Amino acid sequence: MKMIAPKLIALLFSYVATLCDGHKRLGEIKEHDSTLPRHPPPPYRSPPRVSVGARGIWAYQHGGHATLGTHAIVENYTSRTTAIDAMNEWSVRRFYGSYGNLQTSSPGRNKVARWNQHLHYNGFSTQLLLGEPHHHFPGPECRGALLDQIQTRLIDFHSSFGFGGRHFFDTLHLNVEPQGQNDAVTCDGIEYPPWPCSPSDPDCEDPDGPERARRFYMLYQMAKDVRNYLDWAGVVGPNGARMRLEMDLAFWIDSSTSIHWEDSGNPEPFNSPEGWYTELDLIVDGVTLMTYHEEDVEDIKARASQEREWMSRRKVRVALNPAYDDFLDSRGEWVDMAIELDTFEYGSDNPGYAVDLFHYKGMMELPE
Repeated sequence: MKMIAPKLIALLFSYVATLCDGHKRLGEIKEHDSTLPRHPPPPYRSPPRVSVGARGIWAYQHGGHATLGTHAIVENYTSRTTAIDAMNEWSVRRFYGSYGNLQTSSPGRNKVARWNQHLHYNGFSTQLLLGEPHHHFPGPECRGALLDQIQTRLIDFHSSFGFGGRHFFDTLHLNVEPQGQNDAVTCDGIEYPPWPCSPSDPDCEDPDGPERARRFYMLYQMAKDVRNYLDWAGVVGPNGARMRLEMDLAFWIDSSTSIHWEDSGNPEPFNSPEGWYTELDLIVDGVTLMTYHEEDVEDIKARASQEREWMSRRKVRVALNPAYDDFLDSRGEWVDMAIELDTFEYGSDNPGYAVDLFHYKGMMELPE
């Protein structure tokens, strides 16, 4: 008995120590999981595979708008729930979010991760929206700045959470529109004047159609550099698959009157819009044509018809602009217009035109 008692005491102390250590580890897990949704999905359930033809919507910070900006959405439960309910009502399944530097700090990183998980759990694709008009120019101040943003806001963000997961973005969405450059920009010692006006514009005093084509060639080179950078870094989406890359584009890139491709000096096949699109098709997983200001559905389809021949048809999307176009008065009317465009008709020549809405705040500020 004298020999057994010390062993029992030692065993008891060991059990208590193990129990305390277990509670400590449980506390660490709970503390770590405090950044996640209150009702996270089962760990074995992979993120949804959202159809490439699903409807999408852009969302921005809007100067820190109290309820409708992306910062409010990721930080506030009510704003987050409102956004999910609204997108469900509009049959939106793709969210293109611009968050600034929010995900580069620890608190913001956790909030964006929670939002991504919330989107995936509710059946949405979550895309990181990046880009400024000057990012297509070569040089560290321009294209290099875009790659830096990709590193800090996407790659480092993913790396902080390990390999794969529902908190990941599944697509990088580039909103680099050269035609939006209103001021001169200096990149790598070269000064680039503002975007030249169109030769087809009667009010244009200094048209330069060839320069327009040269800048779109730079846009292609930018997309190629981004694709190579993502692949070199081994960036993957939540399912462990290769990171998708999508872009926003002007609908008139195929124009021969506003862009003089043949006189641009671009190497073949980039001296024609067909060659440009054919090469871009090898790099990106999707494009959205900014087909704004058109009231007629057939006119919108016509604007995208040529691109759908030059690229994989399902990669080409069209955009509606509820935020600024005023020919429709309510959210419901914009949704009806989207339905006219993206409805798939079996047995017909019209497979539907995938639609994106610009933008979340614009839709929410319209009457129902």
